[in-house]
Amino acid sequence: MRTVFGWVREDSPLYPDVVTVRSVLAGQPALRRALSRADEVHAELRASAEPTGLRTSRLYVVAQWREPGFRSLGYLAEGGRRQVVSLEDDPMLPQLRTPDAPWRSADDVLRYVPLRRLTFRAGGRVGKAKRASKLADSHARLTAVSRASSRAVRPVRVPEPGTLDRESGVFWQESLPGRPVVDTWDPDRMLAGLRAVGALNARIHRLPVPHGAELPRSADGGLPSSWPAQLAWIELALPYLAADLHRADTWLRVHAADLASPRKALCHGDFACSQVLAIGDDAAVVDWDLAVVGNPVAELATCLAGLPGDVPQLAAAPSDELADAERAYLDGYAEGAGEAVDHRRLRAWRLVAEVGELAKRLTKDRLDASALDRACSALRAVAEEGAA
Repeated sequence: MRTVFGWVREDSPLYPDVVTVRSVLAGQPALRRALSRADEVHAELRASAEPTGLRTSRLYVVAQWREPGFRSLGYLAEGGRRQVVSLEDDPMLPQLRTPDAPWRSADDVLRYVPLRRLTFRAGGRVGKAKRASKLADSHARLTAVSRASSRAVRPVRVPEPGTLDRESGVFWQESLPGRPVVDTWDPDRMLAGLRAVGALNARIHRLPVPHGAELPRSADGGLPSSWPAQLAWIELALPYLAADLHRADTWLRVHAADLASPRKALCHGDFACSQVLAIGDDAAVVDWDLAVVGNPVAELATCLAGLPGDVPQLAAAPSDELADAERAYLDGYAEGAGEAVDHRRLRAWRLVAEVGELAKRLTKDRLDASALDRACSALRAVAEEGAA
């Protein structure tokens, strides 16, 4: 078993909690077995600033597997809670533990994100069990997107929203056929597939913008509110990048005008190739829980930064192959938008996105050498421009 959160050093204020989790995972036979058979492992580490210094606010490592039914087991440290948790023990999703919970009769569990949501298919529908505070909001966002697409000249296929069942803590939606488009790509078809997804991304950004309060509006221009915390988080984990991060922050503030949105658009909020289903010659986009009216260039940049982590064929791709993949995606986006990509704005947002991707990988314990190299390259480019 690899060392979880190996980037946490002995001098870090988070080290004692991380060492405790490592000890529990290694010392409990049930957890060792779960990790050894896991199809997927979810992990998360977050910290908060306290008067006495930085403290761990959330830390979990959860294994998931099928034998043949869906199983989950892991360890959670949050607040005063320190416990081994199964799916039914999720403290933020109490609806999962009731004997008649809809997911128990599911045909398939599609995805489980600890403390956030369980997505499953049952009776020809897809159900999402979510936190009580997020349930109605997610249903409303999908409803707004569905309405917007129905008004479009070139609609995007999305799941039809179903009922919102507050009592069971689930909202329902249409179960679409097909499979993730990335699973249909062989090496000879990947670039064409990326071009098609890029065009689909542009079509989303051309959908009618929902009226009034149907969807939240993102802040207009400027660095995202999470930017200072992302810089601090990366510097904590990788202190040798401190000077590069400072230069990136200075460069973006000098070029703040490039972060302004050229127009507001309907944005998916978490768009990625893995959110696209291939349905014959058609495609559909799922998982609209974070849909927002926002900056399309920012979303495009985030998608590009996330390609290696989202498309398995690009996970360890050399830089030239990754450049070809991005070029295909951008060519498709320009074709779908009917206009050239604004590369000046994209460059600024791409730097923001690469820093955000690095911070997310640290939080989720998914840091690898390729991801670190990409982030360092983006930061070095800023330094080289400043020195020119």
